[in-house]
Amino acid sequence: MKRHVAKGQSEVVTALELGDAILAALGDSDNVDFITHESGIHIYAKFGYGSQPPLILELTVPKDIDNGFQLAYDVCFQLIAETGNNDVCDLIVRERSAHFNLHSDLNDDDENEYVIYDAIVLDYMS
Repeated sequence: MKRHVAKGQSEVVTALELGDAILAALGDSDNVDFITHESGIHIYAKFGYGSQPPLILELTVPKDIDNGFQLAYDVCFQLIAETGNNDVCDLIVRERSAHFNLHSDLNDDDENEYVIYDAIVLDYMS
């Protein structure tokens, strides 16, 4: 599993650690919304049932984290594996600039410091 390191720091972030943090925070709920204080990554994840998408994930990643796109991709597949859905799935990940007027935890001054990665699992295929 790829280790993602913030430039100039020794703190390492892995998809496995983020996935484990999401599952631990999830408890009996179907969604989580929290910030990892070690890496500064803001995580929103929602697990769906029935006609809803099985997984929606939003990672707000500091720009100094190496390869945030790959991190979002890896976290999705780690969560899919942990929930027992190891089949092939349709996964879309997009990178977007932070529109902080839509993001409650961040403000305009943070625009140059974060990137948002949106990921959605559309369907499981067998």
